[in-house]
Amino acid sequence: MGGFGSGRRPYTDRPTCEELPALDVRVLARHGLTAAGTQGTVEWTSQGQRIGTARVVGGDKQITVTYRIAAPGITDAERVVRIGLTYTKPGYGGRQAWFVCPACSRRRAIVYLRDEFRCRDCHGLAYQSQRWGKVERLVQKTERIGKRLDGISVAGEFIPMRPKWMQERTYERVLENYRGAESSSREAIVARLGRTRFKPGY
Repeated sequence: MGGFGSGRRPYTDRPTCEELPALDVRVLARHGLTAAGTQGTVEWTSQGQRIGTARVVGGDKQITVTYRIAAPGITDAERVVRIGLTYTKPGYGGRQAWFVCPACSRRRAIVYLRDEFRCRDCHGLAYQSQRWGKVERLVQKTERIGKRLDGISVAGEFIPMRPKWMQERTYERVLENYRGAESSSREAIVARLGRTRFKPGY
């Protein structure tokens, strides 16, 4: 039985980072879990459903992760792994924690759980955006810009409005970018539909 990301995919044979449980050392560091004697819990979800949990015990040179995966068709026994830590000194002071990938020993911010915790390169993972075509990328860009604006929905159409805190000049620039992205995404959708062939019948 394969682990996470072992099923068939319509666009690529490579699983994506977004569909696998992961640990981000930057998040753990913000919660103090790169210090000895600290503990915390990580919960992994997919489409709103919990698929696994992990108990993390912090340390200066490594963290200890006790985890269990429970997803449809997969019931794992509890497992314990240790992942090494290393540090760099950024220009703004302090120190930056990194994982040491258990497979390649390279410095990584995130490790992903497939059968074992490994970095993106060792698992051969793609990013979700690499599956997207032109339409999906343009729609995503439109939505990303739209999140900076207030607005109302009229007959399913988003009508952008200036947030109270946003300066008028900034709003005009963001609105122009939003309208440009929206126009491009609609043109791409129309072009895709124009290439779609529908067969009559059932």
